[in-house]
Amino acid sequence: MTQMLNNNFMRNLLGAVNAPKGRKVCLAIFIGLVFFGYLGPWVINHGKATQITVECLEVVLKDYERKYAENEYLIHQSPKSLEEQVHPFVGNGNIGFTVNYFYPAGLILRLGSSWTKDVPYRPMVRARLESLNDQSASIINYKNGMVERLQCYSIDGACVLMSLKTFVHRTRHSLLLQEIKVENKANTPVTLKMERNGPYYWKGSATSTEILEVEGNPHEYTLSSGKFKAPYERDRTGEYFVAMVIAATNFVKEVTIPPGTVHTEQVIAVVKFSQPFLDAHKENDISAELVDKTEEELFSLLHMDFNILMQEHVETWSQHIWSSKMWLEPLNLLQEDQPKKSHPPLPVLLQPQLSPQLVVATVYYVLSSVDAPLFLPSTSQLTKKEMYSALKMPGSCFNGQPTIFEENLWKPIDNTVDMSDLVSHWQHTLFKHGCRSLLNLGVTGFMQAMMLSLLGAQFHEYELAFHADPTQIHTKVQIHNLLYNASFVDIDVDPSSESREIGLSITTSEAIKQSSQPLLVFACGAGCESEPIELNSERQVVDLKWTDPQTPVLYFSHDRKHLSFMKKSIIHYKHIRWVDDVPQEEGQHHHGLNLPVAFWVIIIGLIFGFHLFLFKLIYQEYCVGGGSRSSEKYRRGKDGTNSKV
Repeated sequence: MTQMLNNNFMRNLLGAVNAPKGRKVCLAIFIGLVFFGYLGPWVINHGKATQITVECLEVVLKDYERKYAENEYLIHQSPKSLEEQVHPFVGNGNIGFTVNYFYPAGLILRLGSSWTKDVPYRPMVRARLESLNDQSASIINYKNGMVERLQCYSIDGACVLMSLKTFVHRTRHSLLLQEIKVENKANTPVTLKMERNGPYYWKGSATSTEILEVEGNPHEYTLSSGKFKAPYERDRTGEYFVAMVIAATNFVKEVTIPPGTVHTEQVIAVVKFSQPFLDAHKENDISAELVDKTEEELFSLLHMDFNILMQEHVETWSQHIWSSKMWLEPLNLLQEDQPKKSHPPLPVLLQPQLSPQLVVATVYYVLSSVDAPLFLPSTSQLTKKEMYSALKMPGSCFNGQPTIFEENLWKPIDNTVDMSDLVSHWQHTLFKHGCRSLLNLGVTGFMQAMMLSLLGAQFHEYELAFHADPTQIHTKVQIHNLLYNASFVDIDVDPSSESREIGLSITTSEAIKQSSQPLLVFACGAGCESEPIELNSERQVVDLKWTDPQTPVLYFSHDRKHLSFMKKSIIHYKHIRWVDDVPQEEGQHHHGLNLPVAFWVIIIGLIFGFHLFLFKLIYQEYCVGGGSRSSEKYRRGKDGTNSKV
């Protein structure tokens, strides 16, 4: 009986398989088993590898965040978001470079007061580990003046980290440096592959491989030279050209890195270029001179350790340039847990929604686009001393409207052209409002001028006055290391209803070394209502108030008696109020007459009625009455009743 049932089952099964539909089902099941049998383990392993790389990258980024303050870096893990929100740029006011690992860009040069567009040379060295996928993040390190990229790979359950650093040396005008470091923590070797584009559609250029012998060791480098059309210079007699020479050290394009080791590749590029010239016959002489200077500088650099060059750059940027900074933090004007106060509506222009990162990025772009003569090795000690003295005498800077309210000066950018326009806009704004002497001092003076302009601070004979209207400031404003004569001052404006104060303190800085003791600094708030306070390293506060008529919100002076004299004889006002105490009539005064709607309805109705009456009068006069008189006149003329005797 059992055998009969088995035979029947087999016959039914074979019949189902022999059926066309059954064969298709069996084939699908077979393919599915093969698919999951082979690809299933790969999917599982790939998922584990992805998880390892993500966790590895998170650990590295957390260490990075602990090492730097919030306003000292910007991290982006998506290449798209990086392109949309920020421009990964490095520069020193002479040469610049957009560090894009996905779409390599060319060098840009500072000709005159603006950047050129990309020149036909791409210096970016790109690196990757062969046949491996990675999790990556790009970082703009504002504090150190460089762009970094972190790439994490997973091999046999272990994390392999590759970091790439790119920067333009701050005190060596022609130097671009890149460092690639791979930490292989896996138990198997990995293969590092690197490439560089170099000349890119550079017509008429020449490229050769040269060797320099330094202390008995040969160093191979690639020398590229040529000319290209100057982007801005034009002349009726012909076009202007710029000659350029680049010497970049070579590297092994493929390296096998043993397990448990760290491999580092360091690349140096020296970039020399001429000013625009018209006579094409001068090209050979100009290029030959540039080649000699380029090779001479490269030869001297090869005698130095790469890490020393990096340390030079980082110390100059972080301790002398980025030591002064601005930081804005938007406030929520109305908190849910606080009673709402009646404020007149403010114009949108006076409520700039500036994100902290936008402010820091703007400052970074400007500082990366201005040279630093104060820190160049070629600048003599006498010249540096004169420049230090000029920093203390900024003239009438800044005598314009506070730049915190100028939206055109705070724009997100995503390309070199927009960045160049933004820097030029800042330069023209500061120049036009009395900051010429500071701009002539390079990046140090430029930063001081930007900080003065933020709150409309202007130097007078005996005091420094901040002219910004505090009722229009809706962000926390922090200014660090503002130079007032021989003292560096920190200013912290907090308009929130909990504080309503300005924090002040004297900071210590190595930017300017004084042989004598700095002068005392005194400060008072709007109207100098309270007694001037003497500033020191401890944080002190003055009330954040405003006066009617408006006067400066803050004063600095070296003379306490002068501030007291100003309070009695110079500063005149009718009322002084807290920053958030804005009467309704003040809002009406600033924003026009606040008349009732019914008044305007009546006025419009009267105007409409008058025009309707006027139209009716004209219609009756020329269309109705005029037509009847014409007909009557025609009839009289026909009958002869209106004829003359």
